[in-house]
Amino acid sequence: MSKPRQPPRSPRRRRSSPAHPQPPRNRLAEIQAEIQEVQQQIDHSRQARRLIRNAAELTVLEQEITRLTDRLAKLLIAETLQQTADDQEINQQAAPDLRERASRSRTKASAMSRSERRVDR
Repeated sequence: MSKPRQPPRSPRRRRSSPAHPQPPRNRLAEIQAEIQEVQQQIDHSRQARRLIRNAAELTVLEQEITRLTDRLAKLLIAETLQQTADDQEINQQAAPDLRERASRSRTKASAMSRSERRVDR
């Protein structure tokens, strides 16, 4: 019994570049702005006068603090990795696996911050 033949795949097309190329993004500045935003949210949360009346309110507070501090930690790591990637001398000396890992971390941090922005609104 032979397997039915599948038609050959058509070659994948590359994404065409936009007619008007955009200026390069300053990802480091974007990350630093996000860090400031999260720090302001943490400060706002600290300054809010809250009285915990039951376990559910405590759980909500714990979740909010955890969400903000986790986001801040990821952004601080992304900032360090971006500074490293931006430094040409270090970048040329870095092992290929470090550059690949840095790229994945920046992508995760960016995706996370986009999804959290949607949740925050």
